[in-house]
Amino acid sequence: MWTDLVIDVIAAARAFTKRPGVALIAVAIVALGIAINAAVFAVVRAAIFSGFAHVERNDRIVRLGTTRGFVYYPDVEVWRARAKSFEDIALARGVFHTFSDGSDTPQTYFTTEVTSNTFRLLRARPLLGRDFVAADEQPGAEPVVLLTYELWERTFGADPRRDRPSRQNRRPAGPVC
Repeated sequence: MWTDLVIDVIAAARAFTKRPGVALIAVAIVALGIAINAAVFAVVRAAIFSGFAHVERNDRIVRLGTTRGFVYYPDVEVWRARAKSFEDIALARGVFHTFSDGSDTPQTYFTTEVTSNTFRLLRARPLLGRDFVAADEQPGAEPVVLLTYELWERTFGADPRRDRPSRQNRRPAGPVC
């Protein structure tokens, strides 16, 4: 087997020395193929497999869904009760909300509604204020808002007072965490 490989390498070397232009083109095509493969792998790895930025142990996070394309809260409760291989299960869904602090025109933002355990599960904490608690997701509970740093800085001028009255979809919203 090794002798066949050595014979093939010697034959390829002779062919390359007879026609160096063809050899150069072949080497360039192989190098280009390797470079394209490495670039595609890097993009796919960053976009799909690297997980959430700034989340420790993000290689242990799994996204679950249903054939309906969306998940209802009762589905999550059933999954939590039956799950044996997961530390916990959290729910997150994107939705548009309109917010106002009473001093400006209401603004509509694309937001993410999450269950109260989401940040604990991701091992993330807010810079200011508090995390969500189980009472926040009970029926009839006052909505609580947790802002991104950028929105907090842009909208509230990075004011550390989190007790400003605000409205979410025309309903009073609790403290901005």
